[in-house]
Amino acid sequence: MGLALAALQRAAQLTADRAQRGTRLLAAAELGYDLGQAELARFLRAEAESLPLGLADRSQAVWLRAVFNEDRPPRSTDCRG
Repeated sequence: MGLALAALQRAAQLTADRAQRGTRLLAAAELGYDLGQAELARFLRAEAESLPLGLADRSQAVWLRAVFNEDRPPRSTDCRG
């Protein structure tokens, strides 16, 4: 999966169209987050947000931002619900 992340980053770097570059950066950011590389994922998301994004990409960026800033309560072993 690390190779896929590197490939997405490289594809974004090589993409001349700024909106398409943003789409690829967001894909890389999501994969980076899934791989546990939160700092890299935040950087990629921020870079994408500096580009002209369409509605779907802006929505994904907002979702990624929420995921990155999510403060999860500690897991409870109490099964009483």
